[in-house]
Amino acid sequence: VLIQGRGVLGGNMSSESKLHPVGADREGHRGVELETEAREGGIIEEYTLENSFRNPQRSVSIHDLTLYDIFRQQENCTLLLNTWVVAATKVQSAEGDDWTVTEVIGENQETQTQTQYVVQGKIFIDATGDRRLGADAYIPYIIGREGKATFNESLADLRNDNETMGSSLAFTSKNYGRPMKFTPPSWATKYDDSD
Repeated sequence: VLIQGRGVLGGNMSSESKLHPVGADREGHRGVELETEAREGGIIEEYTLENSFRNPQRSVSIHDLTLYDIFRQQENCTLLLNTWVVAATKVQSAEGDDWTVTEVIGENQETQTQTQYVVQGKIFIDATGDRRLGADAYIPYIIGREGKATFNESLADLRNDNETMGSSLAFTSKNYGRPMKFTPPSWATKYDDSD
């Protein structure tokens, strides 16, 4: 079961945010060209190749459709769009030193009925980007990137750091050849040079 809080798949790389996946190559700044180029593999590679074939014009709408179609082709998969994880249930081990998430509760708040789903399983992966499930289940976490020794990853950086993803603010602009007036909304926070 994939619980997706938005109406399209892809997170920040969906048509809603329009941010392309950077991944292991760090926008071409990692590895030696034609020798040890770093590149995402697995599902990301499968998607990249399929999207390149189906979507040569790089339309964000076709991008969403390609992701959705790839998901629909998988067996035994259920997709819950516009559904947010709102709670998690944990059980303590017999020894009392460990906890296991046994179910999550998701709510579809887009429908008039606000449908609630109880999803039980053995493995849960929190890919929310903001650790929603992990926070509900009080799961330990780290901030930043882990170094090679942390999880024995040969391609990781040497040391841990506190680097995290930047903002996902994306915008487009157009040059009209003259200054354009902007009136901020009444609720916008005001900043001046001292800020």
